[in-house]
Amino acid sequence: MSLHGKGPSPDEALLASSEGDPRVKEYETVFILHPEVDEAGIEREIEAVRKTIVDGQGEVTGVYKWGRRKLAYPILKVNEGFYTLIRFRSEAEVLKELDRRYKLNESVLRHLTVHSSGEPNPPEYRPRERRGERRGGRHGGRGRGEGRFSDKPVVEEDDFEEEEGDGDDRAI
Repeated sequence: MSLHGKGPSPDEALLASSEGDPRVKEYETVFILHPEVDEAGIEREIEAVRKTIVDGQGEVTGVYKWGRRKLAYPILKVNEGFYTLIRFRSEAEVLKELDRRYKLNESVLRHLTVHSSGEPNPPEYRPRERRGERRGGRHGGRGRGEGRFSDKPVVEEDDFEEEEGDGDDRAI
């Protein structure tokens, strides 16, 4: 209800009008911020993206902060960044404005916006394990030298019982 008690609020009206609109689709955008951006700066960037979406008659359905992560490869000599995913519903014109805004912002290292199909499935955040905390160490549970290419025998000789036979040890 609106503040005056008559009819739907402007947000409810927008949501109701966009439900059946074939131009409104579900999207998600991921952006990576420079690691030197402080917490207040991160919040400002998220709010700026949210405002861009809402100004384009869109609706933000979820904001997920993945946190500081190591990059797969260095970008501008930077090895880590702050990842954020935002799910939203809007028309395609909003994507152009988001892309323009990302490209003008020097704090954004990379960004990607894609059409999202299906139910919203928020990513699970798992803190990354530090090197010394992993089970099994560097070799995945195998001790040094034990594994696929070990020079230790796979089966000990004592594991075999000799069969009675003609005494011929050759393999066939």
